[in-house]
Amino acid sequence: MSQLSARAGITLGVQNGLRVEHLPEFARRAEELGFTEIWSEEAGGGDAVTGIAAAAVTTSTVALGTGIIPVFGRAPAVVAMEAASLQLLSGGRFRLGLGASTPTIATSWRGEVYERPLTRLQEYVDVVRRLLAGEKVTHHGQVRLDGFRLQLPSPLPPVPPVYLAALGERALALAGRNADGVILGNMTPSGIAHSAQLVRNAAADSNRAPEDVDVIARVSVLVDDDVARARARVGRIAGFYLSSDVYRRSLTRQGFGVEVERFADRWDAGERSRAVEELDDEILSAFAVFGDEATVRRRIAQFREAGLDAPILYPIVPLDGVDDGDVLNRTLAVVAGLRGV
Repeated sequence: MSQLSARAGITLGVQNGLRVEHLPEFARRAEELGFTEIWSEEAGGGDAVTGIAAAAVTTSTVALGTGIIPVFGRAPAVVAMEAASLQLLSGGRFRLGLGASTPTIATSWRGEVYERPLTRLQEYVDVVRRLLAGEKVTHHGQVRLDGFRLQLPSPLPPVPPVYLAALGERALALAGRNADGVILGNMTPSGIAHSAQLVRNAAADSNRAPEDVDVIARVSVLVDDDVARARARVGRIAGFYLSSDVYRRSLTRQGFGVEVERFADRWDAGERSRAVEELDDEILSAFAVFGDEATVRRRIAQFREAGLDAPILYPIVPLDGVDDGDVLNRTLAVVAGLRGV
């Protein structure tokens, strides 16, 4: 197996063309190519757990993580069972990624009231950690359970580390205080640098070694020599995210307040195509790096320089004229071309 010069991960996801049945082979090939970790995703397609379970039995050395399991829509006892099962199945390679997600996913799609998300996230981490440590747990708060203990035939080898997805300053501080790692996303390199510093400051303020908190980020990549086509694809992705107040606030904190306000005015007035067309390349770069391979490699390097311990690449493949049966091969070709980033 070839080795990368530094940590780099791949997203095991189906939002950009792959099918669920492709994921075991995709994971196996990513490990062969030398990627050091594989993280899943969950929105409205494949779930965060199934692909990682499949990857656990088609790989042998690569780290595996859920990126992320939303804490709205699943009971903590269920997540603890899933995490324990994945840790045992993978032989100790699993990392549990959790996040508050968004009101759209939590309420509109899953029917749960999205309230006090940070409180729920903090309680969730505490309860799940205690369950994974073998405790019998009773907790009455944002999350509730009475006297539950994992019923497993053997101890975990060891308890998996917990990562938190974070965008806002309070969530970043929570990750610095309470988590083993933080998962960033939809940020520019300067946004990454600022967020990484907030996480490490919070760790230091909690008498933790800042370097003990792993800072990773999902970085969507679209390798396409047709820049206009790539820009249009990334614009559609940006429009989806910027329809949510969570991401509007995040991009405003990253210095795009004027652009976000203009987008919101257009989008909320029903002028959605115009809203997306007016986004410039700088704000689009928060949602994906795009262009020819040399450009993409250069921009990934900028994310590393901003303070990432590892970029988690999410390959977006141009699908024009691509048969369903060829999507896996096309995606793997992109992934192979980005070895050593």
